[in-house]
Amino acid sequence: MTNQEIFKLLSSPWPLSEVRIRPCTLTKDKTRAVPALYVNAAAMRARLDEVLGFSSWSAELREVKGGMLCRLTVVLPCGRVVVREDVCGPSDVDPLKGSASGAFKRAAVALGLPDLSQVALGWFAVEPAGSSFRFTKSSEEAIRSVYARSELKVAA
Repeated sequence: MTNQEIFKLLSSPWPLSEVRIRPCTLTKDKTRAVPALYVNAAAMRARLDEVLGFSSWSAELREVKGGMLCRLTVVLPCGRVVVREDVCGPSDVDPLKGSASGAFKRAAVALGLPDLSQVALGWFAVEPAGSSFRFTKSSEEAIRSVYARSELKVAA
């Protein structure tokens, strides 16, 4: 496989089944929110394994002031080594795991995996869910529909 083919596969759209949605910015009255679209770190690791093989890439995590740094190293079939790094601060839910996952996902995006944070979707209805909020079922369906028609076309 050529380098160009590898990077095309790495950057191919995420299957809709892998895309997660959560409310990000809420209105003052907490009835609507802007969605944050993302895939979890496991999906990104699976993509790297699928395209590169599990022995052709590695991720090194290291604590830095205020979070974690991930150094993602890929060895291409031609022997060229590609390294991408990024950092992430702690999350609200699980500070250490959140910063490690965030740093890994950012480094993977720097390598060429699709970045879902660039999709602008607008405001959608939310409902309370415990101490948090979730999108209503109709809002989640509408978000997925809008995303499917966006510039970052999803795989079938």
